[in-house]
Amino acid sequence: MKVYTACYKNCNHGYAIDTCSSKESIEVFYPTSSWEEIISCNKDISLERLLALFVFEYYDNILKPFNKKSIFKYIKDGFVLLSKEDETEVSHRHILAAYLELFYDIAVREVREIDGRMTIRPRNRYYDEIKNILSTLIKRDIDMKTYTSIAAAVAADVAERVNVERLKNYSIDQNTFFDLATEIEKRNKKM
Repeated sequence: MKVYTACYKNCNHGYAIDTCSSKESIEVFYPTSSWEEIISCNKDISLERLLALFVFEYYDNILKPFNKKSIFKYIKDGFVLLSKEDETEVSHRHILAAYLELFYDIAVREVREIDGRMTIRPRNRYYDEIKNILSTLIKRDIDMKTYTSIAAAVAADVAERVNVERLKNYSIDQNTFFDLATEIEKRNKKM
């Protein structure tokens, strides 16, 4: 699955994940507070703490309520998720991208559209810190078992909960999910 992120000015098509556009939107990803609101309400706090607060609020209010499959009712292969913030600014789209990468092992790329063609852009300077904060929050909420990769732990959890009898109807074995967890874990250890 391929998913992308971009700011409105860099991409003419996609799905808005904030209220600042007349484009087709996915309202379930609208932030409860924007980065600007977080800053304006907390002027005496360091940038690192502001970033942690923003990530925590978006994760806790928007992402955490999803069950492991329901997010894919809203995000499909090839979607470009748009928000107003420039690619160099802090944005909830970066939190959503990090969540998809950590939780589902989906590489989400920032893009810019030039003459109708998408070009991959580097993630901004805040992205790694956003991903680290989010990783810590997610690991508090899920059973990591013996895995170091969140996506591997999620796949193993699905394997344990899956209805084995229903899978037999589709010629799928429960071990498929455990194999997936093992592959994700191996791939993440090589990085």
